[in-house]
Amino acid sequence: MSDSSISRRESSRKRKAAQCSLGSGVDKPIPAASAANKTMTAVFIERAGGPNALVPQEVACPEPKLNAYEVLIRVAYIGVNRLDLEQRLEGLKGTDGKRFCPGLECSGVIEAVGEKVRHKVGDSVCAFLDSGGYTEKIVLPSWRVLCTPPDMDLRNAACLPEAAYTGWSALSRANLGQGKTILIHESCGDVAVFAIQMAKYLRAKVFAAADSLKKQEFYKTLGADKCFNYRNADFVSLVQRQARETGGIDVVLDSWAINLRKNLKILCNGGLLLYVDVHGFSLEVLQIDSLMSKNANIQVLCRSDKSIDSIQELKASVWPAICAGHVKPFIYECYPLSQAAKAHKAMERKYFFQRMLSALGPWTSKLERHVYTGMVEKCVTGKILLRVDSIEEVKRHS
Repeated sequence: MSDSSISRRESSRKRKAAQCSLGSGVDKPIPAASAANKTMTAVFIERAGGPNALVPQEVACPEPKLNAYEVLIRVAYIGVNRLDLEQRLEGLKGTDGKRFCPGLECSGVIEAVGEKVRHKVGDSVCAFLDSGGYTEKIVLPSWRVLCTPPDMDLRNAACLPEAAYTGWSALSRANLGQGKTILIHESCGDVAVFAIQMAKYLRAKVFAAADSLKKQEFYKTLGADKCFNYRNADFVSLVQRQARETGGIDVVLDSWAINLRKNLKILCNGGLLLYVDVHGFSLEVLQIDSLMSKNANIQVLCRSDKSIDSIQELKASVWPAICAGHVKPFIYECYPLSQAAKAHKAMERKYFFQRMLSALGPWTSKLERHVYTGMVEKCVTGKILLRVDSIEEVKRHS
């Protein structure tokens, strides 16, 4: 797979995100609850740069005008994702060429519905977005919304959409089940947390790669059968040795491009290597015989490629596992929406492990001072969330 194909995927993803920016139509935020309050808070990317490029602003609240298939959500919590950091580093703009509101997932309470929507006012829901989540209210198509699992609060529900959607996209492509073995790298962050639990629910054998005993123990509590330190010089041979009894590693789930050659060595013949985006360094251009020798398949998942069918499949295949308690979200930290910059700083603490060196095209060299001042916190023990400042009011309505 060439860098040019990755670049095309990135360009497509950025276009889709920009088309769903604040006020541009699909995921536009709308008025706050109080009739007297004509503004609400939304967080925008003002420029390319570090966390301080995120600026909370009071914006006018347009009157809600729902079409037959739209819902209005009063947002309670917003999930913070690595893609949010990439968009901020690049200084992504909306389709109008102006400010851009990030945010790929949220939870909240439905306040209004279109005439053909099955959801009801008062339903607690989580939402699958392309952007626009860093705000107090949002209007979006009803197919992007799922009711929260029973007995799950809005705080935990906000952790579900991105991890579950991306993780299930990977596992379903792998046709994972009993008799198969998957290696999951910690670089996948909260997607790894979901994938380990879901893979065990599907009765697969699960190996996990993490660089500390603390993380490995955490993965074992999630259900990992074996854990390995990927920094170990014998990592490849150790994994291969342990996997012999199961017939080898059928699937590898990763997001760090520098692991590519190791992952190909680990894969069994006919194996599948899945990347959740591509982070770290540029994906190496492979000689075709490197793939032919294993009859291997490499795929890169596109996080923003959401559809009605894929979300309904997620509801049918994954929601039962979540409702039964086999797959659980984990929360790391939670910040007020107005402190979104602090949440991003928490993901870039220097004492964590994976550099933020994503495919930023021509921006990479210009933003080097930002890229190298922090390292991405993969939050292997949980999700970083934002909460709306009026959360108590949301709770009273839920």
